[in-house]
Amino acid sequence: MVQRIQSIWLLLSALCAGLVFLVPMGQSPDGLSLYVYGWLSKGTTTNQTDALWLLSLACTLLPLPIIFQFRKRARQKRMVLVLGVLNIVLAALLYFEVSLVAQATISMGILLIPSSVIFLVLAYLAISKDEKLIRSADRLR
Repeated sequence: MVQRIQSIWLLLSALCAGLVFLVPMGQSPDGLSLYVYGWLSKGTTTNQTDALWLLSLACTLLPLPIIFQFRKRARQKRMVLVLGVLNIVLAALLYFEVSLVAQATISMGILLIPSSVIFLVLAYLAISKDEKLIRSADRLR
């Protein structure tokens, strides 16, 4: 059901993924900050990274329809797993984008993606717990 705990975990995952748009992922020595939409310097964007932007948008928006798949728990679990893989790919791409620049430092914003993955794992465990509860209730009928 919508009011289950996995809904909260999925919303927190979407929130963490959404904050990626606002928080810099890294800082270069010459003052550029890496956001998911590119390196930003004094209001101008350079090195546009459309793949990162689209992937982070998908990681932000996909938890919302997953919440409403509560009647189809198997599909909900598969979608959470796919979203977890997408988040891990996004974290790896962001890390490699920052590490490509010589002497660039990683900012705290890059920790938002692993926290989103943690919330997805918690949602997956809650969905599994619901499945187990429903199976035991069916067994009693």
